[in-house]
Amino acid sequence: MTPIGKPLPCPSISAQRKRNFLRSFDGLLAAVTLAGLAFAAPAVHAASYTWTPLTAGPFNWNNANSQNNWTSGFPNALADVANMSVNLSANQTVNLNQAITLGTLTIGDNNGVQTFTLAPSSGSLIFDVSSGTASLNRSSAGTGATTVSSNITLNDNLVVKLAGGTASSTMTLSGIISESGGAKSLTKDSGTLTLALTGSNTFSGGVIIKNGTLESRTTTTTLGSGTATMGGAGSTGATYLTGQSNSNRFVINAPDSGNIVIGANGAGSGFTMSGGVTLNGNLTLQTNENVITGSTKAISILTGGVTGTGNLLLNNLGLAANVITISGTSVNHSGSITLQGTATGTTTISAPIGSNVTSVTQNSATSRLVLSGSNAYTGATNINAGTLALGASNVLPDASAVSIGAATLDAATFADSAGTLDVTAANSAINLGSGATLAFANSSAVDWTGGTLNITGTFVSGTSLRFGTTSGGLTSTQLSSITADGISSFALNANGYLIDAPPPELVANDAVVGFPSAVSGSTTFVLAGSATSTITLTFSINNVGLISLNASTNATNSTFASTVNAWDNSNVGSVADAALLGKTFTLTGTASGGGNLTLSSNGGGGIGIQGENSNRVDGLNYGTSSTPETLTWTLSAPPGLSLGFKNWSHNDGSSGDIRVSNGTINSDFSPLASTTGTSALSNFQLNNGESLTFKEIPDMGATDGAGISGFSFEVIPVAITEYAFDNGGGDNLWTNSTNWFPNGLPASVSDAIINGYDVILNSAATSSPDELRIINGSLTLNGSGAL
Repeated sequence: MTPIGKPLPCPSISAQRKRNFLRSFDGLLAAVTLAGLAFAAPAVHAASYTWTPLTAGPFNWNNANSQNNWTSGFPNALADVANMSVNLSANQTVNLNQAITLGTLTIGDNNGVQTFTLAPSSGSLIFDVSSGTASLNRSSAGTGATTVSSNITLNDNLVVKLAGGTASSTMTLSGIISESGGAKSLTKDSGTLTLALTGSNTFSGGVIIKNGTLESRTTTTTLGSGTATMGGAGSTGATYLTGQSNSNRFVINAPDSGNIVIGANGAGSGFTMSGGVTLNGNLTLQTNENVITGSTKAISILTGGVTGTGNLLLNNLGLAANVITISGTSVNHSGSITLQGTATGTTTISAPIGSNVTSVTQNSATSRLVLSGSNAYTGATNINAGTLALGASNVLPDASAVSIGAATLDAATFADSAGTLDVTAANSAINLGSGATLAFANSSAVDWTGGTLNITGTFVSGTSLRFGTTSGGLTSTQLSSITADGISSFALNANGYLIDAPPPELVANDAVVGFPSAVSGSTTFVLAGSATSTITLTFSINNVGLISLNASTNATNSTFASTVNAWDNSNVGSVADAALLGKTFTLTGTASGGGNLTLSSNGGGGIGIQGENSNRVDGLNYGTSSTPETLTWTLSAPPGLSLGFKNWSHNDGSSGDIRVSNGTINSDFSPLASTTGTSALSNFQLNNGESLTFKEIPDMGATDGAGISGFSFEVIPVAITEYAFDNGGGDNLWTNSTNWFPNGLPASVSDAIINGYDVILNSAATSSPDELRIINGSLTLNGSGAL
């Protein structure tokens, strides 16, 4: 019985002869028509067949052994449609016991997780259509694995995809895929269907991975001999996973969304791609998709070079020592190269990196990036995490600016030159092996703010590192941001080489602090926002004696806060005493006797207190028992440091009066001769916890105060007494003053030293030293003993 729509029955000829007959028939029809003759031909339509068995089988495709597996006959002709998408009750196997020709095949459990296998049993599949593309579909709903283990011949291009829906499953084609009648291609579509190829395939038209994952297993020719194309219009991302090497050329086209990924397909797998890559979009080359553990490692190797336009991301994933290697032909695409990932193996680029590459970036904290080729890329070398190591001399392009974050540039034992150097983190590092040298361009114009360059390994003064060709290759601030074990300070010699230099002579300059403001609007002042708001001035002394200011506030008014923050200054003064280096101290400003702290724009700016006149610190006609508006600066300082105030400045103060006090000495200034001005202070020293106050002078009548626009001070070292325990009293007690030399008990602004004694403290000490040093011996606290 001939199914409705099937071509003219030819029971005695093969499917291939049917195909030849129909195509010859079409040619004859065309010739007759051109001759002007009328000819009536029967219509040629593909026949559709539906599979019926739901159980395990095995079943025969061609109904052998009196099986009746299809709704009628069985598919085996040009463009036939075979629908084997059924709700299976068990894992099912179907035998191909002869060569079968068809145009569309849909297979798989359409409901659950049952597997479906199409086994060869001496048969094979031939995909053949009269026009267009043949299709191999996985059922739309089930998730069970589907396998076609017979050989496949492509008489036309083939698309493998889901019949519909988004169910996740894997289809495996394990037979040999060949072609007939010229080059034929295989296209993988559908994002949630994984297609696994395991045969030694010979088709030459190429593989197109448009959506989802295609995985190569077992052989090196799973992709045939043609070009592999990934992504493109209509793609939402494509992935090629393999553990086998191949020589196919890859073309990467930008997807509409998602990523294009080539990676190793599991722990311990590896591959070499020798055919090269052409980019028309971004590509991720990675070791494996999923985190792996254990001793096995995945290896991804690219030897055929990279051209085109797009960015190359090297994604070294997993927890094992996974490896990515790019060697052989040059990498010269128009785009960047970036390494990231969690694997611990080394990523090596020994292939030359060409001039079209725009930058090389190391972002992996665990995978070491090694450059060992003759590179000519024109963009920056960014080391943001982990380590970038030189694998040979002269691998960094001379014009490439180098940036080091919380990371290391490891020169190993090689010599190289590059563009400028920037360090952006407190733990930026350069490691130098024996004989290593690095020469950077003049970097004095590069902002190293917040960065410190830590030199490790073998640094040779005057040889290892160079910045430009003169002593001006780095600024003094940059030089003060370089550290190395055993070296206190650095300089550049006349030829730009970094040298171990004696520390510069320290020079004392008074710290000068101002409170400028440019408040605008309906008033000339801005309120802090709360009567409890404070201003904190934090001063730090660096290793060359410079005093920096970091100003902050807890004020809720954003304009007030931004004005205070603008007072930051990297150099407000300096110290000459080495004992002060590295110390930090603060002055905290508070208001009392009124409302908010205010910032006034009068006369260039100053601090006032909300009240009678919010541009000033005042309080009209208060008596000796009244509480005036008072601006108080309280010092918090480490032992061995005090401040000596030299002068103060005012704004908005013409004919006003101000008393400045440190709690011991009062200095009155009345009347202030001008709107703005500076007045000297004498013997105004502050120690830790003491305060400097500004307020109106009592009983001055109807006068005005002034805004406080700044002050200056010197930082004074305070001598620290050392007490050495000598057990002169003979009882080993801390609290016996005769046990110390000099006699007395260690107290604040003193150090206690124990060397060779076992000291006992059995009651709370009345005062404690700033520092306790136990060189040899011990201190035992008994009972209520405490420091």
